Amino acid sequence: MSNQVYSSFSVGGVLSSSFSLIKNNFAFFGTALLLSVVATFLYNMLYLQLMGVNDLQSLQVSPDFSFGSIITMLVVYLIGISLYSIMVLDGSLTLMKGQETNFSDHMANGFKLLIPMLGLGIFYTSYMIFGFIILIIPGLIIMVTYYICYAVKVSEGIGVFASMTRSKELTKGHRWGIFALFLIPYIIYTVITSGIAGFAFFGADGDINAMLDVGIGTQIINALLYALYLTFNVVIIGVTYKSLVGEKEGGDVDSVSQVFS
Repeated sequence: MSNQVYSSFSVGGVLSSSFSLIKNNFAFFGTALLLSVVATFLYNMLYLQLMGVNDLQSLQVSPDFSFGSIITMLVVYLIGISLYSIMVLDGSLTLMKGQETNFSDHMANGFKLLIPMLGLGIFYTSYMIFGFIILIIPGLIIMVTYYICYAVKVSEGIGVFASMTRSKELTKGHRWGIFALFLIPYIIYTVITSGIAGFAFFGADGDINAMLDVGIGTQIINALLYALYLTFNVVIIGVTYKSLVGEKEGGDVDSVSQVFS
């Protein structure tokens, strides 16, 4: 492996370095992926149980399924995705400093930063939704402007609003590129999942009931695809943050190197 100081931002460079970071550190990211797949699978199964779906070949919802069940699943989802994102971000940033990862340390940091990250997520998401309600374009602008606020929070340990301000400063001048970094993985993920759904539809000869098979095998595939999509997106956010810091401030916030081959 060679050490390379990340000193500029480009869409191709971020995507390439994100792939390299995952490939060269597969022990860490493979473990994270496995954890995400298991957690997502269990979440999906819990969701089905709360819906009252006892027969995994049926989507018949129990009349006991309530608003409280929806809130419970939303809270579980937000906590789970926040912990996982912090852990992967923290690990990615550590690897880009040329340091060794420690899974237990990243998990501990996840719990330590959970409340601040949830607060950051609430402000960021609310602001973005407000922009989409006004008009789609303002929502997209808000999304790319604060795209790296989570990485700022994890890396620099500053406050919620300071993280958003810092993200706004760093992303200035590169928001079209950041939009592309959001859009490319999303399109790939959507094409793959839509293709699988289309294959299932035609394989079931157009029978909707047969297509909507929520068996264990289907849940595992869905969990794996979502874990891959989520993990890659989190790594992209981390690499984007490092590259913007390198370009605008002449180096990493810790003046360290990245590790890519």
